[in-house]
Amino acid sequence: MPGTSQKWVLRTAPSAEAVSRLGGTFGGPEGSGGPLGDLPARLLIGRGITDQAQADAFLNPSYSDLSDPLDMPGMETAADRVISAIRSGERIGVIGDFDVDGLTATALLLGALKSFGGDAVAYVPDRENDGHGVPRSALSSMHASGVGLVITADTGSSDIEPLQYAVDLGVDVIVTDHHLLGAELPPAVAIVNPHLGDADSAAAMLTGAGVAFKLAQAVGRKLEKRGASTAIALAALGTIADVGPLVGENRIIVTEGLKALDATEQAGLKSLLRRAKVGGSHGPIDTEAVAFQIGPRLNAPGRLGHAGISLDLLVCEDPVRADALAGELDALNNERRRLGKEADAIADYQIAQLDEIPPLIAVASPSLRAGLLGPLAGRLVERFNRPAVVAVYKDETVRASLRSVPGFDIFAAMAPHAALFDRHGGHARAAGFSAPSDNYQAIIDALTEAASSSEAIGKPPVLEIDEEVDFGMLGDSLWGFVDRLAPFGEGNPAPVFLTCGVMPEQVSAVGASGDHLRVTLDGGARKFKAIGFGLGGADLGSGLVDVAYVIRDNYWAGRKRRELELKGIRPSA
Repeated sequence: MPGTSQKWVLRTAPSAEAVSRLGGTFGGPEGSGGPLGDLPARLLIGRGITDQAQADAFLNPSYSDLSDPLDMPGMETAADRVISAIRSGERIGVIGDFDVDGLTATALLLGALKSFGGDAVAYVPDRENDGHGVPRSALSSMHASGVGLVITADTGSSDIEPLQYAVDLGVDVIVTDHHLLGAELPPAVAIVNPHLGDADSAAAMLTGAGVAFKLAQAVGRKLEKRGASTAIALAALGTIADVGPLVGENRIIVTEGLKALDATEQAGLKSLLRRAKVGGSHGPIDTEAVAFQIGPRLNAPGRLGHAGISLDLLVCEDPVRADALAGELDALNNERRRLGKEADAIADYQIAQLDEIPPLIAVASPSLRAGLLGPLAGRLVERFNRPAVVAVYKDETVRASLRSVPGFDIFAAMAPHAALFDRHGGHARAAGFSAPSDNYQAIIDALTEAASSSEAIGKPPVLEIDEEVDFGMLGDSLWGFVDRLAPFGEGNPAPVFLTCGVMPEQVSAVGASGDHLRVTLDGGARKFKAIGFGLGGADLGSGLVDVAYVIRDNYWAGRKRRELELKGIRPSA
């Protein structure tokens, strides 16, 4: 199967002047006695931090440093309308998306409204029958049950027609969302969306759960009441799962939210953590645990059926019921994995028929599940470093999820061809559409043409390396400083180190298919065990190797062990 080679690029060293502005506090310049020299300052500069105030804010994220929620456009009006509903006993409906960001935003608002004394109900659409957006059927049923105010959660920004239907019913709507807005804004009492504000504001990169959190903050502040204790934990889950950049406001939300999640007493979250084997003796909860253990479990019901099970778990206070719901999520997650492997096989077969890998990879089959299209597209992008479209067609309609590579805006590529779609939306790196089946090939041709003219396509993936070090530096001081740079994720990746000329020992391919590499590395001053995910077939040569890696703590049976996670390995020159 064709693949891509990796290009290693060592980050350009900052100037001595830039280092000196930070070096005195974080270990000192070379020769000043600091155990790491100017390495901490260089790592901070690599994250765009240029002065002491920025460094202090980055290394010490605090709840007290969150921006005023009332600074967001539309927030004052939204908070006042919510408070009016609470005080008058008006029923409030929350309609959220069915992914983790939408589910956590919905659960957060539901919990906050009830903690403030509101009468609130929630609805999560069905992926297969409703699709993304606000369903008219949900608005009808909420109106019939006495709902006078609807709050959207991680959805609604492009739902002009459904929200006009709500207006016609006499239902007020507040839109809380972070998706892109079109030229026409939806009819609503208030729209709270970071894209309506300053692109440089503290809230500019919030996800749907983050926006919901800010609304809960604003209402609580005006009422002088504390919201639900799980609010920031739920906001953190949504932010991580939706790959929100972990800088600024998001960094504070995730840092404080992970602490709250680790200490939670809410029955649903506790059962979820136990099933996922996260927290407690398994080590502190971090972004990796959320992305690979918690997030997939919460997503599984919505991908295979209805996401209501996940929402029920997130708001559940009964330990017995919570345990049963967590068990259902576990079973559905195992089924999701099985079906994911079947989807991979379909993609493998179709791609194997190609003479060469095109600028854009397109896979379509009636056998695919709508809920598995996005993850499969993401795996294809990672594997081939090309944008990917994965579609399921049924009767006369095709539905697709799209994922892209850095530098190629897949959503912008769709824009000139709006007439081909029944519906489309998304972001630069992730989008989706539904269209008549007869239009599918024209859509693929148009997107392929756009990809073929992009300079971002065809380049080998770049592994950016922060610093070259020897194993002698990998001690308590460096481990401790890297911990302070966390949480890691989009916008703040873990620092990647390079060490050249180490000896591989006890080499083995591990995993069900031998896809991963397990090796002990002897660097002279120290030896480290290392794991390389997806590197089971890497060429190690017959002698010394160069390794690019991040440092991490591995917890097993309640014990912590330091190890390296390899990002690349190659024979030494």
